[in-house]
Formats: sequence, C-alpha cells, structure tokens
Amino acid sequence: MTAISALAYLDAIAHLPAGATLILLDVEWDDYERLVDENSRSRSSVRITYDRGRLEVMSPTSEHDHLADMCTLIAHVLGEETGSDVESFGSTTFKQTRLVKGAEPDACFYVQSAPQIIGKPNLDLATDPPPDVMVEIDISHNSTTKMAIYASMSVAEGGAMTAATIRCTFIT
Repeated sequence: MTAISALAYLDAIAHLPAGATLILLDVEWDDYERLVDENSRSRSSVRITYDRGRLEVMSPTSEHDHLADMCTLIAHVLGEETGSDVESFGSTTFKQTRLVKGAEPDACFYVQSAPQIIGKPNLDLATDPPPDVMVEIDISHNSTTKMAIYASMSVAEGGAMTAATIRCTFIT
C-alpha cells in the first residue's frame, strides 16, 4: 500500500457510520497488518477481517456491542453455574500468517483451553491455542465468511446472534 492509499483507507475507515461495512479487494497482508496496528493504536471499535486479499471493515452499532456484552455475561454465568473456567478475550485480533487470514470476533472464549490461557495478557496463535468459541453478532452484516476463517484456525465452535435469534455453528 502506498502512503497515499494508506491514508485513503484510514480516512475511509474513520468515516464509516455505525452499522456500515467497507470491503476492499486485492489488499496485501502487510497492508492489513498496518491497518490492524493503526486501528489498535487509535482505539477504534471497528472490526477488521482479512482473507487472502479481501479486507472487510465493519463499524458496530451500540446494539451490536450491547449484544456482544450480553454474550460475555451469559458465558461467565454458565461457567460459574457449571464450575468451568471461562476466559474471555473480547474482540482480540487473531491472525495466522501461514493461512493469510485474520479476524476479530465480537466475543471469544476459552473454556477447555482456559488453563493454558489464564493470566496471559496477549495471545499469539503461533504458540497459543485458538479460542474454543467465537461469537459474531449479525445485525447489519452477515458473518458467514468469518465462520470459515475461524474453522481454518481450528476454532471448535462459532455462533452468530441477532437481537431475535441465536444461531450456533459447530465447526469440526
């Protein structure tokens, strides 16, 4: 990405209205990583997904974030009720260079792998297991493409939720 196009991408992302999705094609992996780093530094709430050159940037709504928070609360209550450890990592960026894929779920949880993760401030899929569960909130976009990315990263379960329904996809 040239300096001019990098500024154009960042400017377009900065002006995305809540609920909007921006899709860019033929984006290089290095450019994706730069955008993720810049997004992290700016504390932006957008979710960035990358799949072999296809970049998708989604700007969540307040309803979207509310439902993601609700999923996290439910997961922790279920953990308490069943005596299971549940470690949540929110919308952490998960990248796998060898797959040329990266995604940021709306919520993610370690349950079976929780003992390996508890106390870690940062995760790296090169050395750490992927989350056991990834959650996507579908209000203004469809997360089907992200579920395929999670499956390629060996995530065991994925789920999509709207205000009216919850759909779970078991990835095996």
